[in-house]
Amino acid sequence: HSQLNRAVFTLFLLLLTLLLVLDMTEHGLFYHLNQPIHQLFLNAHNATATKLAVCASFLGYKFVVGPIVAVLVGWMFLQRYWRAGLHLLGVVIFTGAIVTVCKTWIAYPRPGGLLY
Repeated sequence: HSQLNRAVFTLFLLLLTLLLVLDMTEHGLFYHLNQPIHQLFLNAHNATATKLAVCASFLGYKFVVGPIVAVLVGWMFLQRYWRAGLHLLGVVIFTGAIVTVCKTWIAYPRPGGLLY
């Protein structure tokens, strides 16, 4: 029964992802909400929040994620968690490939007036 729940949930998330991709490529609602949301956050920031946001954004930087994943996978292999280590490595490689493909497939310009 749990496998059926996982399959339905996976199909649901896949459908939501496809709808989001289609919306972005066809310049739908989310595309047109980009500028108003950007202006809202641009007007609601302060110096401390900006510094925290910049620090948080560095956590997703590939030169930060890469060494952390390498250490985790190395530790998993040393502890003989082969399967978990291979799964983590596979997820990171697959995610990197998907991000690269999506960035080249969907050209999404940044809003104007950015500070950085």
